[in-house]
Amino acid sequence: MAVLPLATVRRPHTHTCLVPSAVGAQVTGLTAADFDLPTLGPLLRDVGREVHTGRGFALLRRLPVERWSREEVLVAYWGMALHW
Repeated sequence: MAVLPLATVRRPHTHTCLVPSAVGAQVTGLTAADFDLPTLGPLLRDVGREVHTGRGFALLRRLPVERWSREEVLVAYWGMALHW
């Protein structure tokens, strides 16, 4: 199983990178370009490859969702999925 500790990827800026100012916009209208993920983006593409052609799943750990609103969490997960 691939375990990916997200806390080590731009930790001080995780919220800013994954939850852009587009919160409040229609989430389905967001594109990968709306998320500034120069470090996390390549890692998420690797995760996507692992899920689609490898083991079929990956465990993403330590995303600090307990500090975010429900909408921010939704936007963050949407943004990560756009990079797969």
